[in-house]
Amino acid sequence: LADTWLYYWQACCLMQHKPVKARSFLEKSHLKFKQAGDAKGLYLSWCNIIESYIQIWDTFIPIKSWITHFYIINREMSIPGVELKARVAVNMTAAMTYTWMEHEDYSKWLKKAEYYYHIIPIKQIFGLIGSILGFVYYMKGDIKKLKKINITMHPLLASDKVSPIVKLGIFYNIVLQSILLAEVEILQKTINDALSLSESSGVNTFDRMFELHVSNAYLMLNDHNSTISELARVRHMGISAEDSFYGFFVYVEGRAELERGNYSKALTHFTEAEQFSQDCGFPYSGIEYMIGITQVFLGNIEHGIQIINDINQQLSKISLECYAFSGNSFLAYACYLKGDINAMNSHLKAAFKIIKSINGYSSQIWCYRVFNTLAAKALELDIDSVHLHEFIRRNRLTPPEDDHYIESWPWPVKIHTLGRFSILLNDHPFDTDSRPCELLKVLLAFGGRDVHEEKIMDTLWPDADGDQAQASFKTTLHRLRKILGELDILILKNHHLSFNQQFVWADTWAMSRLFASAQQSIKTKDSVQSIELAGKLMQHYRGHFLDHEPASWAIHQRESLRLRFIRHTTALAQSIEHEDSQTAIQCYQRLLETDSLIEEAYQGLIRCYQAQGRQAEALASYDRCVTILAATSGSSPSSATTDLIKY
Repeated sequence: LADTWLYYWQACCLMQHKPVKARSFLEKSHLKFKQAGDAKGLYLSWCNIIESYIQIWDTFIPIKSWITHFYIINREMSIPGVELKARVAVNMTAAMTYTWMEHEDYSKWLKKAEYYYHIIPIKQIFGLIGSILGFVYYMKGDIKKLKKINITMHPLLASDKVSPIVKLGIFYNIVLQSILLAEVEILQKTINDALSLSESSGVNTFDRMFELHVSNAYLMLNDHNSTISELARVRHMGISAEDSFYGFFVYVEGRAELERGNYSKALTHFTEAEQFSQDCGFPYSGIEYMIGITQVFLGNIEHGIQIINDINQQLSKISLECYAFSGNSFLAYACYLKGDINAMNSHLKAAFKIIKSINGYSSQIWCYRVFNTLAAKALELDIDSVHLHEFIRRNRLTPPEDDHYIESWPWPVKIHTLGRFSILLNDHPFDTDSRPCELLKVLLAFGGRDVHEEKIMDTLWPDADGDQAQASFKTTLHRLRKILGELDILILKNHHLSFNQQFVWADTWAMSRLFASAQQSIKTKDSVQSIELAGKLMQHYRGHFLDHEPASWAIHQRESLRLRFIRHTTALAQSIEHEDSQTAIQCYQRLLETDSLIEEAYQGLIRCYQAQGRQAEALASYDRCVTILAATSGSSPSSATTDLIKY
């Protein structure tokens, strides 16, 4: 028996640095403990065998047999002592979380592990239980419990009573929490702290996983170039299919290619990662979701939907909330591409109901191309705007090009110039009575993009000499940047100044996009879209551009926007008169509010009222036209107008 314990203690010494070699010693000692009837040694060796698999992720396939083996030995020998019962409970919970969450006893073991977590006074065992429970809560999407356990365990990072391997597990749980909460700065700091501990302690078990999460952090920042560079660095370090975290590496490669639009490459990576996951015996990777959405991007929409539905069905019994969020989101996006708006709305509401219920903001199963679009659609559905706005901010989402007019998007900077001049910084009003704001007005008057600094200087400081104007421009720009905060809101490149469209919404830009959409809708005779666009044009054009600004640079933009609004609203109203005469009436009334001399608007009102059988209103519109034209220009309505009221 003494030799058996020697085997066991040799394994314990090897666990932090050579867990695979330690496992072979543990298996030998476990067999000898069983033969000797030593219950303490038997269960200690069983626990360490489970931990050896969990620590290095080389394979989980044998774990199921060790779970079955436990029930056999437990019938023969009971577990001695509270501390050992605690270790058995948490290791059984871990074993089933990685391989067998459908097991009928899974919930029972999880409750036992949670019970012992609250009563065990020994820091090492407390830390071990907590680090494993943290991963369980991550898998189940229980962010409330994950946050609580991380707060409770954080002081252990400073304790000399806790081994480096347990401390690294605590760091890893903070990484997982940062992913679910989309807290990329905390994620980056935690990775750095973990790698520092790894280097100082010589425990390198988790190094590759933490290094891969550096790439994951860049993905969360939507920084594709840095992601690719970091992955290349990890590959240069010599990662191969023999490494335990190779599957995760290939998965991150797949996500990087997917975000860059290289769908075929992404599918190859995801397929390899999924096969690696299956070969390792880890059935809950969720990579099938990424395979499904990649098929959708490749145009194989129905095939992609089938893959996502299949994995949803497989995982439905074990309640993995973050996967359910991603699954519903991907189905919503596929339905959006199909044009099945009702199904899209249904899946979208389900997805955001799930993510709000767990107070989460992200998932490991993620694709910016999907969530940029879905966030815009969710805003249109008026889905819990407070949580949704924070979801958008944390993930640094940007609306698709077609949806850049969405005012309800939580833009860091919103600028209104139509009917009023106001600036909102993160939805808070900002004092606009300052010289820096004059620069903003001028920049917008000239389009807001690629405006030469000399043009701005000539407008704001026409009487200053070149050097003085340049100094004033630099000072004003510096003050403006300080006011606007840390984000790179204003970009000065090659003497041209622009707003950063990733962070800024301006009503003039929204109008320009709507004008372009209206033109296309009229051209294609899409009456449904034309009706929608007519409403949006009236909603966004709240008045004239900088109406109280008398300078010529403002007048030019004011008149340009006014004429474009009249032209496109008139065209939209005329195109929808037969399909939706009431919306057309609203368009014509709004046009007359903008300019009471638009005779085409009176003509449109007369036609629409007559089509609705409202002859009195038709005549009233004609009479108003006669009165207004006579009073302002001394003219009479054209024959095109008078012909409409002849019976």
